[in-house]
Amino acid sequence: MLLSTHFEYRIDCSRFLLFLINVKVTDKISFVTSFTFQYENKPIIPIRGFVYSLNNGIAWKF
Repeated sequence: MLLSTHFEYRIDCSRFLLFLINVKVTDKISFVTSFTFQYENKPIIPIRGFVYSLNNGIAWKF
C-alpha cells in the first residue's frame, strides 16, 4: 500500500509564488501578466487536479 493513497495534499502558489511580468510602456501605463497555479491530488468535485490562471491587464499610475 502506498502512503499517497491515504493522504490528500494540495499545492497552492497563489499566495506565495506569483509569477508577474510588468512591461512599462510609458511613465504611467504598463502591461501586466500574472500566472498562478494549484494542484490537488484528490479534488472534492470531479475536476482536473491541476488548475491554473493566466491574467493579462493594463496598469495605470495616477
